[in-house]
Amino acid sequence: MSKILVVDDDLDILVVMEILLTMKGFEVEVTAKWESTFEKVANNTVVKSILRTAGNTIVRSLLGSLGLGGRTRRSSKSWF
Repeated sequence: MSKILVVDDDLDILVVMEILLTMKGFEVEVTAKWESTFEKVANNTVVKSILRTAGNTIVRSLLGSLGLGGRTRRSSKSWF
Protein backbone atom coordinates (compact mmCIF):
# COMPACT_ATOMS: atom_id res chain seq x y z
CA MET A 1 0.00 0.00 0.00
CA SER A 2 1.32 3.43 -0.91
CA LYS A 3 1.65 6.12 1.70
CA ILE A 4 0.78 9.76 1.13
CA LEU A 5 1.52 12.69 3.40
CA VAL A 6 -0.86 15.62 2.90
CA VAL A 7 0.17 19.02 4.27
CA ASP A 8 -2.15 22.03 4.26
CA ASP A 9 -3.05 24.75 6.70
CA ASP A 10 -6.75 24.46 5.76
CA LEU A 11 -8.32 21.72 7.89
CA ASP A 12 -11.25 21.31 5.49
CA ILE A 13 -8.88 20.45 2.67
CA LEU A 14 -7.03 18.00 4.89
CA VAL A 15 -10.23 16.16 5.79
CA VAL A 16 -11.44 15.98 2.18
CA MET A 17 -8.06 14.82 0.88
CA GLU A 18 -7.79 12.18 3.58
CA ILE A 19 -11.24 10.80 2.75
CA LEU A 20 -10.69 10.80 -1.02
CA LEU A 21 -7.23 9.25 -0.89
CA THR A 22 -8.28 6.63 1.65
CA MET A 23 -11.17 5.67 -0.62
CA LYS A 24 -8.63 5.19 -3.43
CA GLY A 25 -6.68 2.77 -1.26
CA PHE A 26 -3.83 4.94 -0.03
CA GLU A 27 -2.51 5.05 3.50
CA VAL A 28 -2.89 8.74 4.33
CA GLU A 29 -1.31 10.90 7.00
CA VAL A 30 -2.38 14.52 7.30
CA THR A 31 -0.81 17.45 9.09
CA ALA A 32 -1.24 21.21 9.18
CA LYS A 33 2.23 21.95 10.53
CA TRP A 34 5.16 22.18 8.16
CA GLU A 35 7.64 21.70 11.01
CA SER A 36 6.41 18.19 11.74
CA THR A 37 6.32 17.49 8.01
CA PHE A 38 9.96 18.43 7.61
CA GLU A 39 10.91 16.10 10.48
CA LYS A 40 8.93 13.21 8.98
CA VAL A 41 10.48 13.66 5.56
CA ALA A 42 13.99 14.22 6.91
CA ASN A 43 13.81 11.08 9.06
CA ASN A 44 12.48 8.86 6.27
CA THR A 45 15.07 6.23 5.31
CA VAL A 46 14.06 6.27 1.63
CA VAL A 47 14.45 10.04 1.44
CA LYS A 48 17.83 9.82 3.17
CA SER A 49 18.99 7.24 0.66
CA ILE A 50 17.81 9.30 -2.31
CA LEU A 51 19.50 12.44 -0.99
CA ARG A 52 22.73 10.57 -0.31
CA THR A 53 22.76 9.14 -3.83
CA ALA A 54 21.97 12.52 -5.39
CA GLY A 55 24.67 14.20 -3.31
CA ASN A 56 27.26 11.63 -4.33
CA THR A 57 26.33 12.01 -7.99
CA ILE A 58 26.60 15.80 -7.83
CA VAL A 59 29.99 15.67 -6.11
CA ARG A 60 31.35 13.14 -8.60
CA SER A 61 30.11 15.25 -11.51
CA LEU A 62 31.67 18.41 -10.13
CA LEU A 63 34.97 16.71 -9.41
CA GLY A 64 34.94 15.11 -12.85
CA SER A 65 34.32 18.42 -14.57
CA LEU A 66 37.27 19.87 -12.67
CA GLY A 67 39.43 16.96 -13.69
CA LEU A 68 39.77 15.79 -10.10
CA GLY A 69 37.26 13.00 -9.96
CA GLY A 70 37.04 9.39 -10.57
CA ARG A 71 38.45 6.31 -9.07
CA THR A 72 40.75 5.60 -11.90
CA ARG A 73 43.17 3.03 -10.65
CA ARG A 74 45.38 1.90 -13.37
CA SER A 75 46.81 -1.44 -12.79
CA SER A 76 50.48 -1.78 -13.34
CA LYS A 77 50.12 -4.95 -15.32
CA SER A 78 52.88 -5.14 -17.74
CA TRP A 79 54.37 -7.83 -19.88
CA PHE A 80 57.85 -6.98 -18.72
